[in-house]
Amino acid sequence: MGRFLHNGSVETLDGLFCLEGSRPSGLDAPFGDDGHFYGCDLPEDERQALVDWLQSI
Repeated sequence: MGRFLHNGSVETLDGLFCLEGSRPSGLDAPFGDDGHFYGCDLPEDERQALVDWLQSI
């Protein structure tokens, strides 16, 4: 898989759903992270279930 989000600021599904901790911040354009927290506010078990499902398809 390639990078995620419109600016490619996330490299993995675990990173996309904040399973590796907080997303890195303060990256310069085009890899800045402003406003990209979708999914990180879900409970961890739900985030893990999403990652597992996405990897299965």
